[in-house]
Amino acid sequence: MASYVSINTSPAAIRSAGGRLTDLGSGFRDAGSWADIGALEEFGDDKFGAAMREQYPASTWPIWDNKMSVGQSLVDTGQDCMTAMDLYEQQEGQNAANISSIDPRLG
Repeated sequence: MASYVSINTSPAAIRSAGGRLTDLGSGFRDAGSWADIGALEEFGDDKFGAAMREQYPASTWPIWDNKMSVGQSLVDTGQDCMTAMDLYEQQEGQNAANISSIDPRLG
C-alpha cells in the first residue's frame, strides 16, 4: 500500500479546480432557501411553475435544509486544495534548493 499521494496533473490544475469548487460552493451556499425556491412567486402559478416544482421532490429538501453547511464544506475543501498545492510547490522548491546546495566533492 502506498504511503504517499500521487498527483497525476499539475499543481496549477489542482489549484484551479479548487478555485472552481470554492466558487461553486459559495454560490450554492448563498442561493435562496427552499422556501424561496418553492414559492409560487419564484416558479409561477401555472403549468410551467408546477413542472419546475416537480423537479425538487421531497427527497431533495434535506439538501436545501443543510445547503449552508454543504456549501461551506465545498468552499473549505476548495480552499484546502489550493493551500495544499501552495505548500506542495513550496516544499518542492525547498527540496530542489537543498539538493542544489550539496557539494558533490564531499560525498
